[in-house]
Amino acid sequence: MTQKTRASLKDIANQTGLSISTVSEALRNSPKVRPRTRKLVEEAAARLHYRPNPLVTALMSQVREAKQPTDSLVLALIDASNRKEQLSVSHWNATVIEGAARRASILGCKTETFSLGKETLTEERINQIILTRGIQGVLVLSMPNPWSKLKLDFDQFSLATIAYSLRSPRLHRVSPDHGRGMRMALKKTTDAGYNRIGFYSDKETELRVNHQMLASLYWYNQQIPREFRIPPLVSEFYAKDEFDAWYDKWSPDAIISPRDFVLTWLTERGVQVPDQVGFVSLNLTESLLECAGWNQRPDLQGEAAVECIMDQLNRNERGIPTNPKTITLDGEWQNGPTLPSEPRPERSKLGDIFISV
Repeated sequence: MTQKTRASLKDIANQTGLSISTVSEALRNSPKVRPRTRKLVEEAAARLHYRPNPLVTALMSQVREAKQPTDSLVLALIDASNRKEQLSVSHWNATVIEGAARRASILGCKTETFSLGKETLTEERINQIILTRGIQGVLVLSMPNPWSKLKLDFDQFSLATIAYSLRSPRLHRVSPDHGRGMRMALKKTTDAGYNRIGFYSDKETELRVNHQMLASLYWYNQQIPREFRIPPLVSEFYAKDEFDAWYDKWSPDAIISPRDFVLTWLTERGVQVPDQVGFVSLNLTESLLECAGWNQRPDLQGEAAVECIMDQLNRNERGIPTNPKTITLDGEWQNGPTLPSEPRPERSKLGDIFISV
């Protein structure tokens, strides 16, 4: 039996009457090729069932990168956090920036941060600067609120954002897997022998994480006996008196929260942690106290976002994606003094519960 020959760039060139180099540029979405020519090439490639060799594609990408000066490519990082009023977002973004700069350096480029705000640069000014300087890759960091919008000449850039605070436009995003983080916290807490687990957060945080923490908690509560279920407290704003009323009503023996000042409130009540009540932080990056909990690793999110932008640049993809993708990272668990690190099955009253992490 004769083996079917794989279609090549030369075959497409013969069908279209174009040069091999033009065909190659068209298949890489190069802006040098006119839309009409690109369509001609794509139609011929479809008829011939052309499939690029991924190993050759990767090799040629490296060759093209090697021909450019290592400092010629700059990725713009847009940081809209208010460093005076929003210390938590500012610290988060600073950690993302560290990871992004580290990965960019390895890939042979560099990053530059542009501060967006009333006292710094406007959207229009940032747009003008990055266009004038020929910057083609843009990473939008976490925004001041979870319903933020941004206006740029998006068609000119390869784009990505961090987490869910940028609601418009919808870009490729890199985010912690908040649902997994919550399930990990629930597993560690139940393994440590706690039975009545409460969750305390606020509405803005829940919007920022796309409600993933609550979704995992609601799933968990369906797996345990009704008498051990505690309704979550999701406040408009964090308020100690509201927390105290919730605590007195439901008597949790463990609390999971993205804010570590809950630990201070427990201490002020005279609660012994972890002997009487265990505590888990879902955001160790911003925690000022030593806690057990989940580290969302924003530095790795910065690295992954840079890789996402570089992939788009290598494929000559620009603008708002038709089908944006979300890259989720696991984060990692860290033991701490607020939760026993060893399982205590003898204390559990919940029965056999399987929590997938």
